[in-house]
Amino acid sequence: MDVVDAISRVQTTTRGVMANVPVETVVITKATIKEQAVHERLLNDH
Repeated sequence: MDVVDAISRVQTTTRGVMANVPVETVVITKATIKEQAVHERLLNDH
């Protein structure tokens, strides 16, 4: 969640009809699933 929290704090602007667009490009270079059970629970909830 640290990455999600960091992304939520970046400065945003409006571009055309799109609001809350990051001023600087946000790049996620890696994502991992820490617990398979959490992943399965998320899939089953939807």
